[in-house]
Amino acid sequence: MTPAAVGVEDEVLCRNCGTTLTFPNPKYRAACGQETARHPPTVWEFIHEFITHYVALEGRLWHTLGLLFFRLGILTCRYLAGQKRRYVNPLRLYLTASILFFIVVKLFGAGS
Repeated sequence: MTPAAVGVEDEVLCRNCGTTLTFPNPKYRAACGQETARHPPTVWEFIHEFITHYVALEGRLWHTLGLLFFRLGILTCRYLAGQKRRYVNPLRLYLTASILFFIVVKLFGAGS
């Protein structure tokens, strides 16, 4: 298969569900809802995505932090029981806390 054929095939088939496009240049796939944009997200898009999904008042971050700080052990038990969708992934929570920590240390200094 030639590289040109691969590019044409990528435009016609969805990588997520394998269905073909119903009309040219849709923003989302009709069958599965996946976005068709192929550009890597900019820093602003990443920050916007983070704020809208995790910091919003009804966001998963507040549910996760509430259980983590005020109902010790409940979050771990629910996570191990398979109730993962409504809470922030543990690795993502750790990375978020680390990034916030280093931003605070950079802005306010530590032991200077």
